[in-house]
Amino acid sequence: FLLVSPSFVPAMASPQGPPPERRDGLLHEIFHVLDQKQRGFVSKVELSHILDAMQADAGRHRLSIPEGLSPRKILRDCRVNLQDMTGFLEELTVADLEDVKWFAESVVKVETELRDLWVFALRRWREDL
Repeated sequence: FLLVSPSFVPAMASPQGPPPERRDGLLHEIFHVLDQKQRGFVSKVELSHILDAMQADAGRHRLSIPEGLSPRKILRDCRVNLQDMTGFLEELTVADLEDVKWFAESVVKVETELRDLWVFALRRWREDL
């Protein structure tokens, strides 16, 4: 099974670039991927770590991490609503946002799989007692 980031898939775009609805849609999708508990906010630290982890991928261009999301600048975690996240990510291109969405989905999937394995192992351990 191979995961391919959207930035590696050629896109057919008009000369004017993608429509603004595409950008807004991606921002909403990223927010909802990260807001799994549907609380109306995401963790600033989690968003920061996702963007920072994307920097480790040497095969892609360096994603510009917004100043307010730089891990070195965050002194404590706080809630980020959709409007705040939109402001933080306003400088990213649609291709960057597609990569962020793909990466966030991958992170959430791995976290869910690990949590499921942990729960399974814990049940099994309790049954063996």
